[in-house]
Formats: sequence, structure tokens, C-alpha cells
Amino acid sequence: MTTPTWKKEANNRWFQKNREKMRAYRKEWYRQNKEKIKGQARARHLHRKYGMTEEEYQRLCILQEWQCAVCGREKELTIDHDHITGGVRGLLCGDCNRALGLFHEDIANLNSAAQYLERGKEMQ
Repeated sequence: MTTPTWKKEANNRWFQKNREKMRAYRKEWYRQNKEKIKGQARARHLHRKYGMTEEEYQRLCILQEWQCAVCGREKELTIDHDHITGGVRGLLCGDCNRALGLFHEDIANLNSAAQYLERGKEMQ
């Protein structure tokens, strides 16, 4: 059932007449519900991008003892995922997550970098 045209027009007139009142109401409602809104946005993002719930994310944090899966530092953790399959691999700190991306998630590149560092130690 669609809304009749006359009702839509009446609603539009009312909103035009009460624009500032509605703006103030929305602003206050947002201020009072900011944390709820942020939580809902995070939940939508986790589900849409990674197919996981907030509870699954928390379980992963506990499983990794709130530490980066690469360097072991206790920093804010981001979700690391395979860009081809979309599957979640684990949680990394931002530095390690960016580093994997800069190496194009290529094991050969990472091995080459490790060998380079080893050679550098030998030269000292």
C-alpha cells in the first residue's frame, strides 16, 4: 500500500514548517545515542566486509590474547583477511597489517626481505 499523494504533500509541508525543531530533535537524539549508533555501525561493517559478528571478533581477540599475530605487541588490532578469498586470517596491529599489504601478501617477497635483513646483520 502506497502513501497517498495528499498525505506526502502534507508531511512535506509540516517538515518544512518545523525544520529547525526537527533538526534540534535529531541532533539531541544523536548526542544521546552516539555509542549505540557507533556500535551498530561497527557491527554492520564487520558483517558486511568480513562476514563476522562482534562476538566472533571478541573471541578471536581472546584466542590471540589481545596480541598481534605477527609481532606479538598488544596494540589496537585490525582484521587481516585474504584479498582474494575474503577469508579472515587473524588479527594484526596496524603496522604488521600494512607491512603485509606493502609486500603484496607475497611469501616470496617476505622471504626475500628476511634474507636481506640476515645479510645486513652479517655485514656488521
